[in-house]
Amino acid sequence: MYKIIFSIAMLSLLSFAALAQSGASSVPSELYKPSDPNLTYWFVDNDSIQRLDYSGNWDFDGDGKKDSLTFIGNGGAHLYFHLRIRLSSDHKVKDYPYLNFDCPYLGTVSQLEKSFRDDSLPLRPQIVIHDFDGRGIDEIYLCYDSHWSPISKKWQKLGVTSRNIILKYENKDIVIRNFKRNLLAH
Repeated sequence: MYKIIFSIAMLSLLSFAALAQSGASSVPSELYKPSDPNLTYWFVDNDSIQRLDYSGNWDFDGDGKKDSLTFIGNGGAHLYFHLRIRLSSDHKVKDYPYLNFDCPYLGTVSQLEKSFRDDSLPLRPQIVIHDFDGRGIDEIYLCYDSHWSPISKKWQKLGVTSRNIILKYENKDIVIRNFKRNLLAH
């Protein structure tokens, strides 16, 4: 009897793993739908790639043209996404494979403000796009999975010590800094 139950359990587990690896999605694209109905996004899930694409919504480099913001899946059974940005000013793809997200859900500034408790930085939302410093250019707030991708020594030398970071355009490049709570005042 135990052998039959074990065999059924193993077949079920192997079937689920095969389904996950085949590119069939058990996660509906509604999961990634932004709360702002004016934003465009695409979720692509096929045998070769999983991609969540928010391109054409924001201008990160201040040139008046919308830039590309995409999260690229790793193709694993436990799907992680990394950040990819392409600015309209230089058309170069900037991949950030060390910025991993389990479920890159786009949140709002008000959700970020509500999520602060005591003096700690929140784990959710993971991604917020907003003009945090009031310069008229959107920045990208991220809370990435530092357990999966620890903070690199290079970042530590630049002063990045938190999983809560901000990416902003400065001096014709994207820079990464620790996110500071006072940025929510803008």
